[in-house]
Amino acid sequence: MTWHYNDGRVRVFETTNRVLKNYLLCNGMKTGYTEAAGHCLVSSAAHNGREVIAVVLGDNKNIWIDSYRLLAWGLSS
Repeated sequence: MTWHYNDGRVRVFETTNRVLKNYLLCNGMKTGYTEAAGHCLVSSAAHNGREVIAVVLGDNKNIWIDSYRLLAWGLSS
């Protein structure tokens, strides 16, 4: 995303979220971490009138891959 300030400055923001960056159907998400729950990711995607939400809880390092796979599976067929 490119942000244009009123004073003429321009700043480019780039997401570090791998699902949002690489899966074009992804339209939102929220990451989180607690010691009790571990790494968590709630993500959503939409295609051809179908909307899905994927919730990955207690994952160690695969929240991005697991979330992508769930979203893609949910939107398939």
